[in-house]
Amino acid sequence: MNGELARQKETKSIFKNYNFMLLLVGQNVSNIGNGIHYTAVIVYLLSLLGEVGSGFHIAILSLCSSIPRIVLSPFLGVYVDKIDRKKIIVLTDIFRGACILVLSMLQLTNRLSLTAIFVVTTINAIVGTLFNPAVMASIPNIVHHNNLTQANSLNEMSIKLSYIVGAALCGFIYAPFGILGVFLINGVSYVLSGISEMFIKMPAIEIDETKEKVVKISKIKEFWNDFIEGLLFLKSKIVLMYLSGFALILNFFITPLLVIVLPKIIKFTLDLGPKELGIIDGMMPLGTILGMIVLSMLKEREKNFGLFSKGLVMEGVIIFLVGLPIIPQIQPYLSNYLIYLILCGLMLLLGGVLAFVNVPLLATIQKIVPDIYRGRFFSILTTLTMGITPLGTLFIGLVSDNMIPANIFLLVGFISFVASLGIFIVPKIREL
Repeated sequence: MNGELARQKETKSIFKNYNFMLLLVGQNVSNIGNGIHYTAVIVYLLSLLGEVGSGFHIAILSLCSSIPRIVLSPFLGVYVDKIDRKKIIVLTDIFRGACILVLSMLQLTNRLSLTAIFVVTTINAIVGTLFNPAVMASIPNIVHHNNLTQANSLNEMSIKLSYIVGAALCGFIYAPFGILGVFLINGVSYVLSGISEMFIKMPAIEIDETKEKVVKISKIKEFWNDFIEGLLFLKSKIVLMYLSGFALILNFFITPLLVIVLPKIIKFTLDLGPKELGIIDGMMPLGTILGMIVLSMLKEREKNFGLFSKGLVMEGVIIFLVGLPIIPQIQPYLSNYLIYLILCGLMLLLGGVLAFVNVPLLATIQKIVPDIYRGRFFSILTTLTMGITPLGTLFIGLVSDNMIPANIFLLVGFISFVASLGIFIVPKIREL
């Protein structure tokens, strides 16, 4: 086995690496399954609960999916380095498939409840917290170091594309087969993915137990000191405070808008179906991919202020524009499908603009944060941005049940636009 594994790692073409391709296909099936499940359940909730009440329950679904990842990622990631990664990958896929098949059996016997959906979504989110780091950590074990850049690029691209495919597939499966068909196909796909991953050849992990205990004790003692030092550093840098604030505002509003309000527009405002929802769900990730491709072809800049500042302003404008064609006084003059095409274009554009904000902003922060604080800063930023998203989801979910979608997009777009203008009045930010 070791000889075969070594031969595969030495393969010049990453596409001829049998183990990597099995891993990539298995991860794609899992991520497509996640996209199908999440979109299908949103469509189901919209149909079951109607326009008033569905927003809050979609928010609960989003919390069930996101909170386990936020809370458990720092802890469960440790076990990826202690347990056979191949077993984690195989068993988590099969287990998630079994959970989805349980939902299909409940639907088949007319016993499916919202509680069951939320519980399974939470369980799968917890299990997924083990699966994703196990895949990422396994790539260097089966790919030669000369091919790691290509392998990681292919892996990241496939993650984004698999979400687009999953959301689109959901519409085409849900329309003819309903939620039962989605659960059956998704559950079986997970199980087959787990079976295929059994054939991946992967080296066993060697663990120094003594060293692990020492490191564990050290981490417990140093964690809070490092975290507090990072917060003090952030507080001392006004530029980073402003940039972090923009990141928090965007995460509070944008994700909940797309997860909760946009599906309600498709279902109730435009009277369209799951196919259209699946397609528009994939527009923003597709736009982000296209934006990153364009950015990769541009020359490296010494200063990135122009890119990310204009991008922030454009985000607010685009969000505002989404609300215009669905204003009750304007909508009757446009066909629903024309409005849908306009929204698809705006979502595609929003994804591209997000790439022109996130990538230059990340590069700028990497340059201005000293190496000694960089890890702690990004850890704090990730914690804050991930932590604020569930609050925004709950807030927007409640608001969407009491305010028409047009007003929500117009208001959030105006707030984002005004907040983005604030970046131009801070001299130190303009120097970036």
